[in-house]
Amino acid sequence: MNVLWLCNVMLPRISNHLKAKTKPIGGWLAGLSDDLINDKRISLTVIFPSLNGELSGEIDGVQYVGFTSKNNRKQFFVDQIKKIAPNVIHIFGTEYNHSHNMILACAELKCLDLTLVNIQGLTSIYSKHYYCNLPFKVIYSYTLHDLIRTSNIYHGKMEFEKSGKIEIETLEIAKNISGRTEWDYAIIKQINSSARYFKCNETLRHSFYEGKWDLANAERHSVFVSQSNYPIKGFHLMLDALTILIKKYPDIKLYTTGKNPLNISLIDSIKMNSYTAYLRKQIKKMKLVEHVFFLGQLDEKRMRQQFLKSHVFVCCSSIENSPNSVGEAMLLGVPIVSADVGGVKDMLQDRIDGFIYPYDETYMLAHYIDKIFASDSIANEISANSRKHAAYTHSRETNLNRIIEIYQTIKGNVNS
Repeated sequence: MNVLWLCNVMLPRISNHLKAKTKPIGGWLAGLSDDLINDKRISLTVIFPSLNGELSGEIDGVQYVGFTSKNNRKQFFVDQIKKIAPNVIHIFGTEYNHSHNMILACAELKCLDLTLVNIQGLTSIYSKHYYCNLPFKVIYSYTLHDLIRTSNIYHGKMEFEKSGKIEIETLEIAKNISGRTEWDYAIIKQINSSARYFKCNETLRHSFYEGKWDLANAERHSVFVSQSNYPIKGFHLMLDALTILIKKYPDIKLYTTGKNPLNISLIDSIKMNSYTAYLRKQIKKMKLVEHVFFLGQLDEKRMRQQFLKSHVFVCCSSIENSPNSVGEAMLLGVPIVSADVGGVKDMLQDRIDGFIYPYDETYMLAHYIDKIFASDSIANEISANSRKHAAYTHSRETNLNRIIEIYQTIKGNVNS
C-alpha cells in the first residue's frame, strides 16, 4: 500500500540522514514511522515543511519531499499527489496552513475518501485556555522583544484563534478523522458529525520503551516539568505549588527545559518574551532561585535520562489532548501528577496510575506531589501500575496493526 504522510516536522531518520537540525518534537511520528518502514505492507512517502530549502530523496526505503513557504500552496500538493499516486493520504495536525492546502488539494482531486486527518492538538480549543490564569497585566504586557515582533501573550492567543479557524475549515472538509481520546472525539463530532472517526493510540519514541524508573536511582524531592515555554504549559502554576512544598521539603528541586532566564546576557534579556520575563520575576519574587533549574533543549536521550532521575513528573498544562510527556513518563514508570485537562483521563487512571487534579488548584498539585514524596510505597505502586497501563495504550504492535487496519478501511479493503 502506497501511503503519503504530510507532517509538520522532518522525521529524525531524515534529519539524521541530511545532518539537518530540527526541534525535538513529533516523537509519535518517529515511533510510528519506524514501525511502518519495517512493515512490508506499506510503502511510505513523507512531505514536510523544510527550513533547509526544497529537497527530496530517499532514506531506508522512505521517499521524502521538503517544501518551503514559497511552495506551500494547494497546487504544490495537487502536483505531489498526482506524482506519488498514494492509496491513502495521512495528514498529521489540523492547525497548519499546509494541512489546509493539502486537504483542499484532496478535495480538488476528489480523493477525500482516501484521506485521513490525524488530530494532534486542537488550537481552536486550546485558544480558549491559553491565558492559564495569568494576571491581566501580564497578558497585555510587552517586552522589547514583543514590541519588535508585535507578539505578546495576548497576540499568542490571537494566533491560536487564527490557526483555529483554519483548523475548523480543515475538519469540516475531512471525511476521515483519527484521534485517541474522548475529548478529541467530542470536539470532532461537534465540528463535523458526518466524518468517520477512527481511534488509534500513539506509538511513542522507541527509547522510552526501554528501562524502568527506580526510586533508588532518582533524585529525591525532585520534580520535572517537560515544557515551560508558553502559558498553556502552566509552569507559573507549578511555581505556586513549589512555594507550598518548599516549607516541608527545603531541598526540593524543580527542573524544566529551555534556556535559563535567571542567568543570561544582556542580549538574551532583550530577546526575552513577556511570559519568560514573568517566570523570571516570579522565581525571584518567590525566592525560588535556588530551587528552579532550566536544562536547555533536551534531545531524546537526555529527556529520557531526566525522566528516570526525577522523583515526580508533573504535567501542569491548562489544556492537552493526550500529552506525549505523560505517555513517556508512564512507559518508564515515573510517578505522575497531572492536571485533569483534555484527554488526560484516557491515559491516566486517577489514584491508580498517578494523581489528577483540577489544573488551577495548585494546592492540590502540591498535595499530590507531597503524597508521592512522603510514601515510597505509593510511588512504587503507581509506578508499576502506570508502566502496565502504558504498555497497553502505547503498544507498538497493537498501534501499528491498528493504523494499517485504518488505512485498509479507507483504501476500501475492509468494510468496517
